[in-house]
Amino acid sequence: MSDFLKHTGSLPPEQELIRAKCFHPSGSFLAFTIDETAQSIPSRFEKMARLYPGQIAVKSQTGVLTYEALNATANRIAHRLLKHCGDKSEPVALLAEHDELTVAAMMGILKAGKICMPLDPSHSRERLAVTLNDAQAATAVVSTKNRDRLTGLADGLSPVVWDDEIHAALPAENPCVPISPDALAYIEYTSGSTGEPKGIMQSHRVKLHRVLRNTNSLHICALDRIALFSYLVTAWGSQASLNALLNGSTLALFDIREAGALPLARWLRCEGITIYASAPTLFRSLANTLSDTDPFPAIRSVRLNGERILRSDVEIFKQYFSPDCILEVSFAASETGTFCQYFIDKQSMIAGDTVPLGYPQDRMELLIVNDAWETVGAGVSGEIAIKSPCCSIGYWRRPEETAAKFLGDPSGSDARVFMTGDLGRLRPDGCLEYLGRKDFLVKIRGHRVELSEVEETLRSCDGVQAAAVVLSSAQGKEERLIGYVVGDGKSPISEAALRRDLKRKLPEPMVPSRLIVLDRIPTTATGKIDRQALPDPDQFTLSLADRYEAPTFHVQERVAEIWAEVLSVNRIGIHDNFFDLGGHSLLAMRIISKIHDDFGTAVSMRSFLDAPTVAGLAAVIETALGSKQFSEPALTDPATGEDIGEL
Repeated sequence: MSDFLKHTGSLPPEQELIRAKCFHPSGSFLAFTIDETAQSIPSRFEKMARLYPGQIAVKSQTGVLTYEALNATANRIAHRLLKHCGDKSEPVALLAEHDELTVAAMMGILKAGKICMPLDPSHSRERLAVTLNDAQAATAVVSTKNRDRLTGLADGLSPVVWDDEIHAALPAENPCVPISPDALAYIEYTSGSTGEPKGIMQSHRVKLHRVLRNTNSLHICALDRIALFSYLVTAWGSQASLNALLNGSTLALFDIREAGALPLARWLRCEGITIYASAPTLFRSLANTLSDTDPFPAIRSVRLNGERILRSDVEIFKQYFSPDCILEVSFAASETGTFCQYFIDKQSMIAGDTVPLGYPQDRMELLIVNDAWETVGAGVSGEIAIKSPCCSIGYWRRPEETAAKFLGDPSGSDARVFMTGDLGRLRPDGCLEYLGRKDFLVKIRGHRVELSEVEETLRSCDGVQAAAVVLSSAQGKEERLIGYVVGDGKSPISEAALRRDLKRKLPEPMVPSRLIVLDRIPTTATGKIDRQALPDPDQFTLSLADRYEAPTFHVQERVAEIWAEVLSVNRIGIHDNFFDLGGHSLLAMRIISKIHDDFGTAVSMRSFLDAPTVAGLAAVIETALGSKQFSEPALTDPATGEDIGEL
């Protein structure tokens, strides 16, 4: 690789002026220094527990833990692990819920000197088994609720169950296990190009470097209340929890899968959230529920990450957030954390339909590299590479993939260069513009998805001979995965059965929104899939019920119209299943919001899940209208059980 063209983490003056506004009104921010990365995560957390013992550390819709209580609970879990499997550093799986005890379990695993490997309880048993066997984890921390889910998934896996009775007799003191800053802290599994998930290794020092950058970028302080919607199993979720807990802030957990977007605005206000971060898709779903012009006086920072950011997102920010609030557009990879940022205030003007990704964070260098691994100048497109001493260690038990993606610094420093696979170009001032993916790695609703893994899984399904998967990003429509399949000729392909099979094998974001059956997959002259020649999915009528039955009265007709608009499907029968039509939880939130606007009645996410057809949902609406049930469920404070008002 040629000499690097450096674009380092220094913002232009106009960007620095906007970022300078991003302070908590108390002015209590203390910079996170580079010296503080030379320790373990538990060491930094224990310091916060000493400084802020009575402050709320984590609050979910099921409970609250102060810093003192969180530290004590984490210590008990650590002592339980040390008694169970000694002090050897090894992967420990965590079947993670979205609650305060999971946060304690994650910290307890780290305190025991183990490597935390979070697992998503919504994943299928097949997916969990693949991950556990790849990690070769011998121990798993699990709640009583989820214990049976691990039975028989991996040979020799020994569960450590946590509950109040077990932990009451364990010591609450810090275990004081010596942990090097360069010891492994996390293995975070993500979509892999070989048809299997792969684990990204993160050390304590790497995670603390990311806390440093996020803390100093957003001026996080002990008075902040940080919202977390992404599950703790994700790299985003684990990092957000550390951003809060290693600064003395409050981590506020909202279960977006269970509650949906309709109560989110009320929750943000009631909890006094000061820092909001999500993928743009959820941000847009939140906006669809709003009617006020300035509903969030406490939110001082909005961070959007994980997908292409549109100018319309900036308009939402300007309309609904306070004059002092700052919007940060950021770009990240699990291997590097956030590496690029762009700050926007109410006076910022955006040229074009999309927002640039901005400028590198501190201790990061942006490189644009051509196919010969030579850096290119401003205005020339190429692969985005990140040079930093803060990159991930590599991929768990995948040395060849690690060597291919993580390169040494030709100048001989301790930094490494991570090849992102994203395409971009630099403006003359060093601002990065995003141009898409070089390979088949895409982001859907903030989740990283390897298209080749989805294709491999499709080809493994009964009756499928060939498959291709593409990302569709039609103008004005949400980005979605489209799957094309060719049958093996033995029996007709049932799209509903195929989708059910995929849902058993893949997480929700990886299941294509549309499945199109073709006679053949088009190919190029060299025999490769000709993705440009794949037909437009909107040309195909989709109805998955055994027989199509049209809506027969007003409520059914309007529900079907809403579904067609949100799902981009041109004909919907009243017995078609929403999720078989490519629906997912965030689209369900949009539908619930539109129903609320049209009919003046609230439909809960649980009701939607229980009746995911036009006929079923129309019946729920008819019942609500008939009984005048126009109020929404009340929020209760998990600390006191007191009613804090209707949503």
